[in-house]
Amino acid sequence: MATEAKHIFINRQVLLLGDSLTQRGFEPNGWAAGLADIFIRKADIVNRGLSGYNTRWVLEILDRLVPTQPGEKMLAVIWFGANDAARPDGPPHSTRQHVPVSEFKYNLSKIVAHTQAQGFKRILLITPPPIYNKGRKAHQYYRMGDEAKSMTLDRTDDFTSIYAESVKSLGSEIQVPVLDLFQLLRQDLDLGMDEELW
Repeated sequence: MATEAKHIFINRQVLLLGDSLTQRGFEPNGWAAGLADIFIRKADIVNRGLSGYNTRWVLEILDRLVPTQPGEKMLAVIWFGANDAARPDGPPHSTRQHVPVSEFKYNLSKIVAHTQAQGFKRILLITPPPIYNKGRKAHQYYRMGDEAKSMTLDRTDDFTSIYAESVKSLGSEIQVPVLDLFQLLRQDLDLGMDEELW
């Protein structure tokens, strides 16, 4: 057994840094839970998903999010944009999350640079996913009732696409691979983008 134990590497780290899409990744059948299963006895999955956060707020506490303890930093998956892409003319509850796309791109570059400086040489960026506009309107009704009828959408597919393109542009500039989840999901799913909202 002692000989076998030498091959169990418990001091490797895979960092997941993002918003609620990352935080909720450890829910049953979540993507982070799947990674933890794949890397069992090979690496620890460190989930630093913060629901509701945008890149501006994450920068303020980044020193406390990225692991600094000794160990092999295998990979960092950085996934932001869903909250930054909240529309500035949307409902009051979400406008505070909005970050202009130019600032978003700059913030994301700082997050990548800081993560690399802590030893994570392999970085994967993920674009925000597409928005099913009709489903998003239904979500607003669920949260706010009839009050939502007169409100504009807090997030839209067209507006989010700008942030997805920004992630891809940054990845190309700094030579970091990008998983274009925005396009992948749009290709594989019928999101009804052209349907009437309500």
